[in-house]
Parts: sequence; C-alpha cells; structure tokens
Amino acid sequence: MNAIWAIRSRSGRWALGLAIVCFAAIVFVLPIATAVMWSLVDPDVGWFPPDVIPAGLSLANWDHMLGM
Repeated sequence: MNAIWAIRSRSGRWALGLAIVCFAAIVFVLPIATAVMWSLVDPDVGWFPPDVIPAGLSLANWDHMLGM
C-alpha cells in the first residue's frame, strides 16, 4: 500500500483530487488558451510583454489561414 491510499479522511482525498485536477488544468489548458489568444491577435497591433491580454483582437489570421 502506498502513501496516497493511506489518506483516510474523505476531505483529504477530495483535496488531493482537486489539487491534481487544478495542476492538470494549468498544464493542459493554459498553453491551449495562449495559442488561441495568439491566433486572435491583430497583426497590425501586435502583442507585447507588458500586456497580459492583447490590445487588439482580430480574425485576420483565421481569415488568412482559411484562404477566404
């Protein structure tokens, strides 16, 4: 028996499960969200380091990718 199964309290198991889910969300969702934000950046404005969210959003990159 390993140490994880030794957590006998229900709240302890829930806390461990929540920590694992939060870690997985950060590892998997954050890069995907960043990639989506980069695809929506307005090419004329750009996205530079002090800004957490781009100053201008546009579908120009998607329009160019789909060839419309």
